[in-house]
Amino acid sequence: MTRLAFTLILLALLAGIALAAPQPIPPLPPSTPAPTDVPGVPDFTKFVPGPKLDSIPPNYVDLGVAPRSTVVSVTIGLKLSNFDNFLAQLSDISDFQSLNYGKHLSAEALAVLEPPKQQIDLALTWLKTFSIDATYSRGYLTFNVTVDVMTKLFQAEYHVYRSAITNQEIIRTLSYNVVSVLADLFEVVLPGIDFDDIDHHPKTSPAPGLQALHKRQAPPSCNSQVTPSCLQDLYGIPKDPARQPQNTLSVPGFLNEYANSQDLNFFLSNTRPNLIPRPSFSTKFIDGGKNPQEPNTAGVEANLDTQYTVGLVNGGHVEFYSSALNSLQGFINMANSWLAMDSPPSVVSISYGFDEKQVSPATARNLCNQFAQLGARGVSVIVASGDGGVGGGRPKDTCPQFVPTFPASCPYVTAVGATVGMTETGADLSSGGFSNYFPRPTYQNAAVTGYLGRLGSMYQGRYNTNGRAFPDVAAQGVNIAIAHKGQAISVDGTSASAPIFASVVALINDRLLAKGRKPLGFLNPFIYQKQGIFNDISTGSNPSCGTKGFPATQGYDCVTGLGTPNFGRFAAAVGV
Repeated sequence: MTRLAFTLILLALLAGIALAAPQPIPPLPPSTPAPTDVPGVPDFTKFVPGPKLDSIPPNYVDLGVAPRSTVVSVTIGLKLSNFDNFLAQLSDISDFQSLNYGKHLSAEALAVLEPPKQQIDLALTWLKTFSIDATYSRGYLTFNVTVDVMTKLFQAEYHVYRSAITNQEIIRTLSYNVVSVLADLFEVVLPGIDFDDIDHHPKTSPAPGLQALHKRQAPPSCNSQVTPSCLQDLYGIPKDPARQPQNTLSVPGFLNEYANSQDLNFFLSNTRPNLIPRPSFSTKFIDGGKNPQEPNTAGVEANLDTQYTVGLVNGGHVEFYSSALNSLQGFINMANSWLAMDSPPSVVSISYGFDEKQVSPATARNLCNQFAQLGARGVSVIVASGDGGVGGGRPKDTCPQFVPTFPASCPYVTAVGATVGMTETGADLSSGGFSNYFPRPTYQNAAVTGYLGRLGSMYQGRYNTNGRAFPDVAAQGVNIAIAHKGQAISVDGTSASAPIFASVVALINDRLLAKGRKPLGFLNPFIYQKQGIFNDISTGSNPSCGTKGFPATQGYDCVTGLGTPNFGRFAAAVGV
């Protein structure tokens, strides 16, 4: 993601801004108390404590109690059933050496994960006591209510908080309670205690003008301006048309980022003039998303993501999926909508994220489990690793502990770091490290154990040696030329690397589908089994937190992962 898209806002050491938590308020009675002495009638008057924060993060300002008439969109994530059995099945169908490899699951097959119907009905009954008709879908209850009703539903006080970094205002609470009879069912309540609004500040610069380059090897000019032709030459990406209409690459858009068709047309006319007819993207909207086409509404991130997918998948189907919810709630709702589809996209490229500690462990786990289900449905979820080196989404001057990023730290996504130059080296901005929430998955054991051995005592105590390591792979992420508002500009960040790598996966899927085979789905077990399909990058580092960061080394490393794509080797490994 660009220093633009991925900047996430837990600068925990901004001194002098931390504010005390608001004092707890007395419990508020529910609007329609249920009788407690009638057999068979649930008691909705008793509550148990839910999660809490001791104080707001230091980069936020408390603006006071939220107006009670404000309408908020609420998502309640329920605890799933049979999930350990599902994960064993996911591992089996993602193992290239298994006879079940590629036998992806249908939406109906995932129904076994849903909570018991009687528990769902109980939650719906509780909401109806407040005259709320909620929508239930695949483990989630969604509805819109006023802040006044929220205070009664969760015995909580909601405040408006403003980020000192992004200037965005969000409604959150520092603690809430859960009705006792539903406490074992509810996993996450959003909005809740997650201070997770997304920020983006692009690192952009003028570009000399988009160039159409058609040589067999990337010319020297690609060191200062990367275009689709540079990437095709560097990674061996084919220029043949994609031919499978069911092969969709979905690009989410948040933060009022809109993808402009005129900019795309300008970009393609200069960098892919042989794409005739000139391709575009379709649109889909969720949670109030939209995609206006006035020139001044064009977003750098949205243009980057669509131009480097449409520009590389050679006429394949690219979908821009817009949400107006700029938080993990928007991620969760979007992932749930993909899971509900009969034919979900085969690849998703996400250029947004958060510092991991900005998200509660329960919420991170909830979204990560959705990504696992998408992998089982045959969806490859590709995520930018971030632009702050070992400092997380952004570089940080001081941080005693290195800062992992999420969702890159989820073990069921493929996290993409960044390289720079045609003789590739790890880019300074490339976020990487080890999760504090998720343990190292089995598929990483050999590669990451080897890297830890090479690190030795370096930075001992500043990262979790048992955590999921990221990124998994890398791609070009510096001096990326795009068209924006009719002009050529240059963008830096892993939010360029993610759609580039996602396009490679989509083109492999196109060949698989042409042979009547399944798309790749959850990639990581396969790519760690087939490390030789990547260009190993052994130079560079990702400095931040007052350090030089992790070093890139031969083999796996926390700057460039397993390396950058080599399309020919990748295609040969899957037999296409």
